[in-house]
Amino acid sequence: MDNLPKVLVELEAQYQERRHAFLDAAFKICWIALDWCAVQLDLGNIDSALAEVRNVDKSRDTIWRFLSQMKDDANRAFFEAELSRLEKTLLLLKDVTGFAAEE
Repeated sequence: MDNLPKVLVELEAQYQERRHAFLDAAFKICWIALDWCAVQLDLGNIDSALAEVRNVDKSRDTIWRFLSQMKDDANRAFFEAELSRLEKTLLLLKDVTGFAAEE
């Protein structure tokens, strides 16, 4: 049990590393979904576009929960800026599609 503090530090480091990897993947998926949404709009497939907007809207909430627990200030600032950019794009697509958040 003498090495418990060391184990906790290592687990915390792994946890933060996995959180970073998750956020990175989540943003990549969201951007692909928003690109797909734009293509669907161009093709006139509003239902498909709305589905992507809905998915990204839900993902944004998940991203925020994971981001709020990130301890590294530089990484948090990077992901917060990315989230802001994502939200601006999402808002534009919500307006174009007439998306109304589900309650």
